[in-house]
Amino acid sequence: MVVRFFAPGHPATKGSYRYLGRGRVANDNPREKAWAAVVALAAESAMKSAGADPIEGPVFIRLAFQLERPRSHYKASGGLRAGRPLAPTSKPDWDKLSRSIGDAMTGICYRDDAQIVHALVSKRYAMGEGVRGMVGALVEVHPWPSVSAIEDEESPFTDEER
Repeated sequence: MVVRFFAPGHPATKGSYRYLGRGRVANDNPREKAWAAVVALAAESAMKSAGADPIEGPVFIRLAFQLERPRSHYKASGGLRAGRPLAPTSKPDWDKLSRSIGDAMTGICYRDDAQIVHALVSKRYAMGEGVRGMVGALVEVHPWPSVSAIEDEESPFTDEER
């Protein structure tokens, strides 16, 4: 069983927690809760469409975060300025983005995100046709080990990303 989905919107990091006193903590990223809700909704829909139950054993995930290019990368005419990076090399960090998605899929795609034993993660600018041109995250969830997790023909990931 392979579950694939796209979570639209600006990916948010899990962030760090601040101690507020009296046993209370707060996430330092106020956008994370809304992003986690989008991911959970997309994951629930994909699991329901696949008729799948949460994975019980080890899990392999593949994540492609598609971020918006900064306006400074473009000329006034709309073309891309020379020398701009092909992929985002600044924040948000890939690991904090991954933590957010991993936690959001807990109880939906798997029992606990501790089951994730292998992950392939990329950050790129959203460009191209269809879902590849949209800001958000492409997600695949597989039981591990799985040959299809590596060689799946229907994957929305390009050969270079596999």
